[in-house]
Amino acid sequence: MEAIAKYDFKATADDELSFKRGDVLKVLNEECDQNWYKAELNGKDGFIPKNYIEMKPHPWFFGKIPRAKAEEMLGKQRHDGAFLIRESESAPGDFSLSVKSSCQRMVGFDPGSGGQPLATTEVAIAGSLSGLVTRVMISPLDVLKIRFQLQIERSSGHGAMGKYRGIVQAARVIRGEEGLQGFWKGHVPAQLLSVSYGAVQFASFEILTEVCHTSASLDPRSPAVHFLCGGLAACSATLAVQPLDTLRTRFASQGEPKVYQNLRHAVAAMYQTEGPFTFYRGLLPTLISVFPYAGLQFSTYNFLKRLWDLVLPQERTKKDHMRNLLCGSGAGVISKIATYPLDLFKKRLQVGGFEQARSAFGEVRTYRGLADCVSRVRREEGVRGFFKGLSPSLLKAALSTGLTFFSYETFCRLISNMKKVRGQDSPT
Repeated sequence: MEAIAKYDFKATADDELSFKRGDVLKVLNEECDQNWYKAELNGKDGFIPKNYIEMKPHPWFFGKIPRAKAEEMLGKQRHDGAFLIRESESAPGDFSLSVKSSCQRMVGFDPGSGGQPLATTEVAIAGSLSGLVTRVMISPLDVLKIRFQLQIERSSGHGAMGKYRGIVQAARVIRGEEGLQGFWKGHVPAQLLSVSYGAVQFASFEILTEVCHTSASLDPRSPAVHFLCGGLAACSATLAVQPLDTLRTRFASQGEPKVYQNLRHAVAAMYQTEGPFTFYRGLLPTLISVFPYAGLQFSTYNFLKRLWDLVLPQERTKKDHMRNLLCGSGAGVISKIATYPLDLFKKRLQVGGFEQARSAFGEVRTYRGLADCVSRVRREEGVRGFFKGLSPSLLKAALSTGLTFFSYETFCRLISNMKKVRGQDSPT
């Protein structure tokens, strides 16, 4: 049995083998130890760590195998790279040769995907491009969501009514008062936010899942690992782009006349009047909310993909794009419902000190911190106040998460195919 090295390894004992990434080793004994294989390299025997290599079995299957059974056999992860010779069902005596070049790649580090893994920079590029594409598409829903989240008055029911009372009505008001460009207010900082966030988040997720596999010998495909790594990756991205998120919220929440004319004016004015820490307003609820939100996104997305492939195995290669889009949308809705109140608190805190622009939309509030925000929203707006703007948020979550994973996997596949065309993939 052969194995290919996925990482460099330096022997620390006389009975161990050193090897470089890409080396092909001959495995002599798979059962000698829980964490080590006995292997041979360049005529020398020794032990190698299991989590540093990938087994390369090449089984052959032959005979009168039904098409459905053949697809099932080639779809199994352990048959990565398998050849299958099958006698034709329609023309007895004729045979077909099928070759499975790789398994379905999971988002994040996936030792069972086959082929050369993408470099961290390539993952970051795919993540930033997916963020760019997604932001252009969902900006109007983001503006609607923020307007509802920052509105103190009720949007329905008894009592004082807010300016915005529903998605359609709010869209008409914004269109009438601010024009179509009102739906893309704050698009420049939002686009910078999305591109930067996507790059840092997906690159961090790839690195963290790889660390879990190599250092802790955890299964990088498990939902628990994806939840943990997804949450930590999102926190890393949040720390990197929080100032842009605050700027995006300020731009999206201002009406007419504008308080900030452009990005440079906003940065200068906020720094001079509120100090440097204003760019990190709402950081605590952001980190508290983004960890479970992103963790649920990644873990639910990969779980739904596995469920899809289990229920519809014959569609595995034919409708990958539809699967990625729908599973991403489902993951977005589930994670958004679970963590929505924290997102509302974050938005309320981010516009603190911005009362001048908010007065045109109705009542304004200034909160002393997260605890004060939670208490006053509960007291003044009721439990329903925690879910203001949920409808546009769910629409946005479904579209944005679906588009993000769909475009990310598309760009990853495109980059991988470009590498193959250029002959940069190492032979297996």
